[in-house]
Amino acid sequence: MKLLLAALLVACGGPDSDGSSVEPAPGDRNPALAALTPDLRSASLLQLRAEQEALQGRDDLLAVDRRRAVDLAWRNRSPAQVSDELIHVPLELRDQTLALRRAWRGEHLAFSWDSLDPDGQLEPRPQELSLSWLVLAWYLPLARNQRPFERAWVADFFERKAWYTPREGPLFLSYIDKVQMERVEKEILGLTPELLRRHAGSLPGPGMSEREAALEAALVERLLQGQSVLETEAP
Repeated sequence: MKLLLAALLVACGGPDSDGSSVEPAPGDRNPALAALTPDLRSASLLQLRAEQEALQGRDDLLAVDRRRAVDLAWRNRSPAQVSDELIHVPLELRDQTLALRRAWRGEHLAFSWDSLDPDGQLEPRPQELSLSWLVLAWYLPLARNQRPFERAWVADFFERKAWYTPREGPLFLSYIDKVQMERVEKEILGLTPELLRRHAGSLPGPGMSEREAALEAALVERLLQGQSVLETEAP
């Protein structure tokens, strides 16, 4: 019986095998992918794409984690990093690198309000102006990084989401996350005093509770006083 169990363990990649197919215990895995390995940080677009292709079709835990790490490395490149590779790439690979560069830009620089929240983690964007929605849209990438929030109403909103488990740790925003946060901030800064006063006069809006109207009015007042609505302190 012991010999049979030992044979089964070897066949299934157990402790008596070479360990190549043994998956890490859940406690040993890093679900947040808090750090990228040096090889991924320095990898070129061609190397990242090759690794993505090599990982296709694999569904073991090691491959899943590695695929997510490669995707994180792909997403967190800056335009300068991507452009700089053209200087060092061999001529025979230049066209392929240019194509990868265009793919990277298309994937990470495209922005629209419809693509801001593809997973529906916020409510749909209101037709009328909503400062609270814009503030939450700005905080959304931080929430995806599981950042804890000091602002009670922001924390309360995201803590009602099953995917949000706030914890301290490194912050890794993708380049598209940064672009989207900049666009949201630009939208807020572009609101004129006239528009803000008109918005304040229309409160409470349709279906808005007294608490939501009070929050909206407080955010309007901060902007009219030249203060930021994206600070960590509550308005």
